[in-house]
Amino acid sequence: LAMALLDKGQNDAAFAEVEKSKQIGPKDSKVHLAVGKFLHKLQRYEEALVSYRTSAQLAVGAEPLLRAADTARVMKRDDDVYELLHQAVQSDPHNARAWDALGKAAMDRKDFKQATDAFLKATQNAPLTPTGYVLLGEAYARQKRFPEALAVFTKSAQRFHSDPAFFTGWSEVLWLQGDKQGAAQKLAEAEAFAGGDVDLLATVARSLEAHNELAQAIAVYKRAIELNPRHINAINNLGLLYAELGEREQAIRCYLRALELMPDHRH
Repeated sequence: LAMALLDKGQNDAAFAEVEKSKQIGPKDSKVHLAVGKFLHKLQRYEEALVSYRTSAQLAVGAEPLLRAADTARVMKRDDDVYELLHQAVQSDPHNARAWDALGKAAMDRKDFKQATDAFLKATQNAPLTPTGYVLLGEAYARQKRFPEALAVFTKSAQRFHSDPAFFTGWSEVLWLQGDKQGAAQKLAEAEAFAGGDVDLLATVARSLEAHNELAQAIAVYKRAIELNPRHINAINNLGLLYAELGEREQAIRCYLRALELMPDHRH
């Protein structure tokens, strides 16, 4: 209820509901978790952290610690993020999302051994989810352990034979290895499998852009926007790409459309 009131701009009423919830359930982990989400949305990050930590103390589980890590990341407290994610996997060692998050944080710190270990744990705990495998392959590739990186994908290809995110990750490893032709092939498969999934098409386009396949990236962005004319990230990214190419009028059209959809959009 508090979040609904906040969305309507009724902040005072929303705060009253939050205080009422805290009084009714002072020892309820879920109440403190909800309060943390509420405070985070208001950008009251310090208070949100307190609520998330209280929630974590009242019940076993990774969720409040993962939320706390997200808040700490917004505050640019990288050491706190790392500590909270370690606590998350200790609290729930079977939570693949927590292991993935810890692995990503380790990658950011260039601690590839920690990242590899975390992603291996993620694949063990969620063998039917591609995320851990994609991240594990990337971790190996960042260490230039390309045979092991490619083995992650070839051994799992049948399991995720039509998953566009899996093939996008595979293409990234091939790019890093220098196999441009193989990478382009996997990315084409990812695009085909994405079908009408606009978010995945935007991811494919970003990958193409990152590897200087700019004409193809523009085509995929346009396809994503045709499927969802209100997809602001695709519109904005296409505008940025046009600007880099010196196509000023096209870029301005994209920026104006993005501002029309989200007047306070800052990019």
